[in-house]
Amino acid sequence: ELQVGGNTLIDSRADGSCGNKMGTFTTGLTEVQGGSAEVYGRDGNNDPNQYTGTPIPAIAQSQPTAAFHQFLLTDQDMAALKSYAKSQGTYYQGEVEFSASNTMPNGVIFVDTVSGAPMTATSDPNDQANVTIHGNAPSSADGIFHGWLIINGRLSISGNFQMWGYGYVMNDLTYTGTGTGQIVGAMLSRNIQDTSYTTIDTNTGGNASILYDCAKARSGGGMVPQTYSAKAGTYREV
Repeated sequence: ELQVGGNTLIDSRADGSCGNKMGTFTTGLTEVQGGSAEVYGRDGNNDPNQYTGTPIPAIAQSQPTAAFHQFLLTDQDMAALKSYAKSQGTYYQGEVEFSASNTMPNGVIFVDTVSGAPMTATSDPNDQANVTIHGNAPSSADGIFHGWLIINGRLSISGNFQMWGYGYVMNDLTYTGTGTGQIVGAMLSRNIQDTSYTTIDTNTGGNASILYDCAKARSGGGMVPQTYSAKAGTYREV
């Protein structure tokens, strides 16, 4: 389930390069709260918060679980991403807080469970990753995180945070934006254990925006290789 509130903007109108996309897609209900939150799909009518529409609605809710399977990473996918993050020095475990004093490198950031074991619907809730991101967390000189966030647990984003790329959260996502923060790309929250809402909201006067961009989601804003890459330290001339 998804709650959208405050001055939130979720918008997929600008990019049709990978087909016309809905603003949100959930197996549970989607609730848009207040009069300022807006969800747009690439449906051609420019009307926000539409639950019906042709060819697509802005908000698609109560979708069959099977329809979501095409978006999910397999255990093998997760293992490959974990291995890649380890080779790049961007692998973390357990409770991690990114902020101006503990910045985020660009690329594939993988935050794993405490034990390193895959997260399932029945695994120990205390084993899951617990990640918080505050404003000014990106280490990039432009102040934007470029990459993929792969979280084997829950993710909470707050403050003036900007990202170009893709976020994949195994459990629940809370995004409370302030300032001019935005996510350009795509976000997926699997909610594999928690039944609580995924929440996208703002503080008073704040801004939480998710703007769909196929290329940035696919390439992590240009920082995720689209071809095979060599593991660091394994190249040798003989």
